[in-house]
Amino acid sequence: MPHILNITPDFYWIGALDPTLRTFDIVMTTEFVKKSIDRTYRWLERCKAENARLNALPDTVNPQQMLWGINQGGTYADLRVEHMQRIAELDLPGYAIGGLAVGETAQEMYDVIEAVEPHMPV
Repeated sequence: MPHILNITPDFYWIGALDPTLRTFDIVMTTEFVKKSIDRTYRWLERCKAENARLNALPDTVNPQQMLWGINQGGTYADLRVEHMQRIAELDLPGYAIGGLAVGETAQEMYDVIEAVEPHMPV
């Protein structure tokens, strides 16, 4: 069964207009999430290379700027763990669990954190 992320932002306009409501669903199938984390990983590899290039410049604006890996994978614990293990291999200065508190239940969020945290680099 696909996970469904419901996002319902309220848009309030300045002036005398009534508020409007926009609602849409994102169906997050396993295949959709796999493709997304693969794309995120490729992007992170490119970012690491560019970050290293910029940090090597003698006149760089922000010397030694850090790049963190952000774990993704929806509420699929197995995909989250796999993604964390992959990004950990990049040997970055920091890591975070991202993509939470965007529609899943609090328990689902805690389950993801519990599954991923043991695989985060120390």
